[in-house]
Amino acid sequence: MDVVVRGVKSLDDWFQQQLNGLGCRPETIAYIVGVLKEQSHHKELRERSIILAYQDAIARRDFAAYQQLGDWILWVDVVLPASIKDNRQLFETIGRLSYYACYRMLYNKWDLYEELADRLPVIAKHVRDRLV
Repeated sequence: MDVVVRGVKSLDDWFQQQLNGLGCRPETIAYIVGVLKEQSHHKELRERSIILAYQDAIARRDFAAYQQLGDWILWVDVVLPASIKDNRQLFETIGRLSYYACYRMLYNKWDLYEELADRLPVIAKHVRDRLV
């Protein structure tokens, strides 16, 4: 039996309501919702240097590594912002570069990666503000 809380049928619906009007493409918002719901990629990167993880992604030219790094940085910037407050600019720069690498590796065809690369700090702040 599905339980409806304040007209919300699922976590996806709740996120969509909170992020409605964010100023991003609908596919970017859907992607952000997926990142916020996903937990598996955070465990590996939690205790690893993001600089070394980024360097490894570059060395391997590994789309999945770039995506995982960008997603983790987006997640931590939204969910645990205090944990990166002293290095926020570094984290966001690596996140942006990671998403831009994804965009380039997909032959500049998935605009959501370009949008995340271009606007990650602003998007993360707006998402944080809306979810509080």
